[in-house]
Amino acid sequence: MKFTVQPKELLRILNALLKVIQKKNSIPILDTVLLDRTEDGRYTLTGSSAENMLVMAVDILLEAGTTFHKVCLNAQQLQAAIATLPEQPVEISVEDNFATTIRYQGGQFNFMSQDAECYPLPSSPAATKCAFSLPTAIFLPAIKSALPCAGHDESRPQMSTVALDVSNEGVTFVACNMQMLYKYVYTHGIPFLSEGAPDMILIPNTIFSAIEHPFRNAEVVNFSHDGRQLTLSTDDVRFIIRDQEGKYPNYNSVVPQNNPYHVTLPIRDLTSALKRVSLMASDASQLVAIRKTDDELTLTGEDADFGTSAREVLSTADCTLPSGFAIGIRASSILQLLGAISTENVRLEFSGPEKPLILKEDATNSALIELTMPLRLNG
Repeated sequence: MKFTVQPKELLRILNALLKVIQKKNSIPILDTVLLDRTEDGRYTLTGSSAENMLVMAVDILLEAGTTFHKVCLNAQQLQAAIATLPEQPVEISVEDNFATTIRYQGGQFNFMSQDAECYPLPSSPAATKCAFSLPTAIFLPAIKSALPCAGHDESRPQMSTVALDVSNEGVTFVACNMQMLYKYVYTHGIPFLSEGAPDMILIPNTIFSAIEHPFRNAEVVNFSHDGRQLTLSTDDVRFIIRDQEGKYPNYNSVVPQNNPYHVTLPIRDLTSALKRVSLMASDASQLVAIRKTDDELTLTGEDADFGTSAREVLSTADCTLPSGFAIGIRASSILQLLGAISTENVRLEFSGPEKPLILKEDATNSALIELTMPLRLNG
């Protein structure tokens, strides 16, 4: 078999596939990418791990008189070789004994490929439980913003995910690590589902970069869930994710519904103040206090062990906190949550010094709610 391909196109695909392929595999064949051809004559490259599989269309030109046969190419070797080449068509030939040659102007690379018959393919999909489509401009930013709130507990794999709570009106993106929560509601309209019924879909927090790379130039991503695996697809890309074990908890139960107090602050001012004050706070706890005393709203941080402290007054025209109110927060958590706010101001809502602090965009009927648990203040 002999074919030609453009190095730039091949390298783009290999870089995406290598984000799925694990660096250390118990099954050696998973170190390779599978070159195959679909029933409609399109060529594809596939990269896989034990949990996920990415299939991307590749534009190759098969030499006349050559019979195509699928083959497994060493992913790392192929990527390293192609990355060194200038932009010129290269010729790749695979012999019957799997000896492989990449020929380019002035030289060639030689390595061994593997028989594709051993490459593990996903099981045939079961009946679709849920199918829908999302604009990429909604899907990727929502997942990226939710990631800081996703857990990393191997004993509860369902919490180390971003959950998509799908209904016939739209989808709610959720992530929670028991200290912070992210909730964004995308309302599409009726009907949102193209097939099936409402569903809860879990996307592992470890594979966002693998998803982002192949889909970032697409306008729409199609989702299909059969209860065993989730498939994300466009015309040229198919990403298969094995279902996570465990049931996602009732996230709405941890969000206080009645918050009698609030403060509205410019995000830029709050971010800058938090960064300054936290410099003098304990490195271990990152504890910063929000205090209301008479007419002043302040941020304070200190580390008694090293004798450092900082205090800064926040200017706000919209504050309903009573004098004497104080709540402890983790500065790093608030800074992460502020990164998801798209408005110039953020609305902080409080129900008590030991209750979760709510962050919302300063907009009517904000679709975004974030939450962080408070820290105990000394004294």
